[in-house]
Amino acid sequence: MTDQVSVLRGATLKELLAKAHDYVIGHGVKRESSRGSTFSVKALTLVWEHPSNSDENYWGWSRESADFYQQIFVDARPENRPERLAEKGDYLFPYTYAARSRFWDGGWGYIQAVLRATQKLGGDCETITSNQKAFFDYLAAAGEMVHLQVILAVWDWLGCQQMSAFLENPFQVDSFLARSRVDQLKRIINEVKDNPASRRAVTVSFVYPELDQRMKPLLGIPPYQFFQLLPGEAKEPLHSFHVHRSLDAGQGVLLDFMHDYTWLAEAAASVNRPIGTITVTAGDFHVYLPSEEAPAVDRIEKWLMDVTDGYQAGIGLPAKLLQKEKYLQNAQRIYSQLGDDQ
Repeated sequence: MTDQVSVLRGATLKELLAKAHDYVIGHGVKRESSRGSTFSVKALTLVWEHPSNSDENYWGWSRESADFYQQIFVDARPENRPERLAEKGDYLFPYTYAARSRFWDGGWGYIQAVLRATQKLGGDCETITSNQKAFFDYLAAAGEMVHLQVILAVWDWLGCQQMSAFLENPFQVDSFLARSRVDQLKRIINEVKDNPASRRAVTVSFVYPELDQRMKPLLGIPPYQFFQLLPGEAKEPLHSFHVHRSLDAGQGVLLDFMHDYTWLAEAAASVNRPIGTITVTAGDFHVYLPSEEAPAVDRIEKWLMDVTDGYQAGIGLPAKLLQKEKYLQNAQRIYSQLGDDQ
């Protein structure tokens, strides 16, 4: 193990990620996690020197799998708006990078989604919170339209009085949402377009503390923290940088680099500059060791569900999640506190 900050560079993504994998195995500390054994190092920086979208860079995941991840989790598609209610078969997540960047709104989109789901079920606060069984039945039903963690966090954030007020007058939330929404990528592109040397072309954090940090014990929190277009000159290549709190050197890292490539390519085209380097720094960089208890996952849908605590709508999974310790503890705690503000 090393306590020094290390920087690894590679011309191609395959070269860079092979170096990163070997470095983590060779210098990391073996730890146990919820997904099995890992080797882990602290504060590792990776620099992709010649980013491109060529086939040689799809190493570990196919282009088709990476495109699926980009479309479901990152792109600014209307289907990725946080206020949209899921339909049967849709994938539900406690967060997506699309919701936290292209549709950033400080959490109002999630509030609107919970209100819409509650209205669709015909519920009111008094009935929903009349007893714990009623609350859990509501969570199981609403969790087919909005991720269960989001519902719990919104109820904990608002409480019964404010939830009732918004259910009676949802137009307030519509207004707050419309006035809060910002496409963070477009914002920072415009910043470097106006001032190529700007040190402020950085997105806000993708973590919503009002929602993500309410769970006790904690549940899903975005690993990706923020994205920055680095200062430069008008004709120079445009470089990007992002920080991850925790990054999987085996499978997740390729998807994050291709995510950054897509954003950097869009930014470079918008400001008519060449694409420069992509730099990623992770506070914890790790490699999972497959085992019988935690085998490697080769289907992108399954992998994405596993690492984000996501699930598919319409097949009864919220009710099953409520039987698991972390969800059960949070649901019981939040229900017990809802009576305090009635």
